[in-house]
Amino acid sequence: VAIYPASALFRWNELQYQVMLEDGEVSGISLGGQYAGTKGQHRGIVGFRMRIVSELKIKLIYLARFSDGFETSASDGRWLVHHGGKIVRLFFDVQVL
Repeated sequence: VAIYPASALFRWNELQYQVMLEDGEVSGISLGGQYAGTKGQHRGIVGFRMRIVSELKIKLIYLARFSDGFETSASDGRWLVHHGGKIVRLFFDVQVL
């Protein structure tokens, strides 16, 4: 996973995210545009969290769709995890408070 923010509300280095792999390993914190996960190791991503570290009051909501059809959401740095499938799609919503 590599996320490039397209919002003018915050800078790319204010975005932080991590992934959780199917074996329970958690990646280090990645900043906007940096890669989080594995390459060529065939270990699926089952968890994700993200936050924006900014002087602005911003609510960040993210939703994941998993390979088994399950969908769930989380916000503002909380883990979004489902061990029944791998993440196949992520959606984001940013709101200024």
